[in-house]
Amino acid sequence: MDDVDLLAHRIFRWSTNPERKLPTGMTLSELARSKEDLEEYEDHADRRLGRFTGQMEEKGVRFGLLYTACHGALACSRWWAHPTWPDRVERFITVLDSPTDPHWGPDGDRRKQLEAEPAAVRERGTLRAVLLRSPWKLGRDAAEWITDAGIGYMASTEGAPLHGNG
Repeated sequence: MDDVDLLAHRIFRWSTNPERKLPTGMTLSELARSKEDLEEYEDHADRRLGRFTGQMEEKGVRFGLLYTACHGALACSRWWAHPTWPDRVERFITVLDSPTDPHWGPDGDRRKQLEAEPAAVRERGTLRAVLLRSPWKLGRDAAEWITDAGIGYMASTEGAPLHGNG
């Protein structure tokens, strides 16, 4: 458990370092915007890592590491950088130009309820590239439209969810 405690401490220091560069290029302190927000994040990280180490104390290190890995792979499957993300993006790009796709529901009702596509969504090649490499570079309007359009609820062309466990 000493090694686990040391690992958790190092993860905490790394993940809460205000100068840590995030994949978006900004630092954690830039994302947090205020000392209070950063402290709130530190408290959250401390609680989560406390559960991580507590779980290992209770059920063993092997169980704790496997549980954490499985959770990350399955519970976060709709996120950028998950192995299924490229398939989700490709399916989403295809669905955008197919108003009769089952994703849009009966008679394409879900698609009809959306506002007009923002310019960043209309340029499919650029949209694909941004979603695959740096979705945080989407403008707010495009990001909200894509979320409203259901990118997180995409199913494969066979109807199976694109979430890595189905």
